[in-house]
Amino acid sequence: MEIQYYFLDLQHILGKKWIFPILIELSNAHLSFNELRGKTGRRINPTLLSSGLKNLENYNIKKNIANIKNK
Repeated sequence: MEIQYYFLDLQHILGKKWIFPILIELSNAHLSFNELRGKTGRRINPTLLSSGLKNLENYNIKKNIANIKNK
C-alpha cells in the first residue's frame, strides 16, 4: 500500500508543467540554483523552482539523474 502512495506522489510531481524544463537542464549539467534559473529563461519563479528542486531531491530523482550522467 505504501508504494502506491509513493507512485501517486511521484505522478503528482512529474505532472507539474515546470518539472520537465528543470529535468532537462539538470540532465545536461550540474547547475547552481541561479544557473538553472537562467537556463530555464527565468520562466519559472524562484519559489516554484525551489519547490520543484526540493521535490526532486525528496524522491531522489535529482540524485538519479546525476548517476545516469556519470555512467
